[in-house]
Amino acid sequence: SDLKRLVSELIPPANLLLARYHPESHDILAKGSSLSIGSAKEIVEYMEVYSYSMPNAIPNKLLAIDEFSQRNGYLLALDRSAAQPLHSHFVRQVVGYIPEVYKNEK
Repeated sequence: SDLKRLVSELIPPANLLLARYHPESHDILAKGSSLSIGSAKEIVEYMEVYSYSMPNAIPNKLLAIDEFSQRNGYLLALDRSAAQPLHSHFVRQVVGYIPEVYKNEK
């Protein structure tokens, strides 16, 4: 499915963010353990449960664009480190363009 492909593409940049914003994760990696936000299957299952927990929610494109930096910006700012062609494609398809993201992120 498109969702599973998208989630699979976003796991590497999400793991980069996990390591960046949770420095204690370096201790886990130093002990030889792998650090991950989860498998694509686990994440898709969580997203489905979360989505179904809000049966009356109405998608709001304007709100999604206003909250772009929190929803997509951190991940897309890592595009040079972890390519996200599918993610970028879907953002362009929905929004029409890629809004400004965190230019200072590397």
